[in-house]
Amino acid sequence: MCIRQARLIDKKEIMKFINIFINIFYGGESPESVKDWKKNYKKLLKSIFVFEKDEKIVGFITYEIEKNSIYIGDLYVLSEHRRNKIATKLIKSVENIKKKFGKKYLRVDVRKKDKSAIKLYKKLDFKIWKPKGEYSLKLRR
Repeated sequence: MCIRQARLIDKKEIMKFINIFINIFYGGESPESVKDWKKNYKKLLKSIFVFEKDEKIVGFITYEIEKNSIYIGDLYVLSEHRRNKIATKLIKSVENIKKKFGKKYLRVDVRKKDKSAIKLYKKLDFKIWKPKGEYSLKLRR
């Protein structure tokens, strides 16, 4: 088991995750989002960590470096590998990026209906920073 930066050869496997992720979280495949991922994959590589188990990617996290914070974009772990602290380990990898770049906050937007994500982030000491509209929350620590 290891966490590592995504590589170019991971594209096919990560795109499978993106399709699953989009189906679950956005109520069906969003061809525009998938197209954007495919088009920008090479640029995104430096901001994607994958969790690999038995030489297979079982989870990933994306992040962006902002002015005062590191923003967590997408986080997904295959359902059969959940409850094994993989998401926590991926978040901690991004926490290391925050420290490396001397940023003040680690930030994430979560849909209000995604109770399991909210529970995970709160367990990791994220606090609600401010509501973001009717459907999502901004969390940070």
